[in-house]
Amino acid sequence: MRQRSVDARRAAERRAADLRDRAVALVRAQLPAGGRAWLIGSLAWGGFGVRSDIDLALDHVDGQQATAIEIALCTALGIEVDLLMLDTLPPSFRERIEREGLAIHGR
Repeated sequence: MRQRSVDARRAAERRAADLRDRAVALVRAQLPAGGRAWLIGSLAWGGFGVRSDIDLALDHVDGQQATAIEIALCTALGIEVDLLMLDTLPPSFRERIEREGLAIHGR
């Protein structure tokens, strides 16, 4: 019984790592010059599960580009995206994202 639990946890961790890698690649490919992005939440910090979404913060990305990135992630990964625009967030949350988020740089 214990081994099944360990195996299930490892499988979930592998799935999350694969999704994280795919999400980073997709966002990186679509970020405009000067655009910045961070994965935050469970996909970046652990605990990603079957009911989790992808939390993505964007900066220096216009609304049309942000929507295109969101649609690409949802379509390719089949997971809802919670999209945050950095300039609309409280300063303390912005600082936490910049400090602790998984930074994604553009091309």
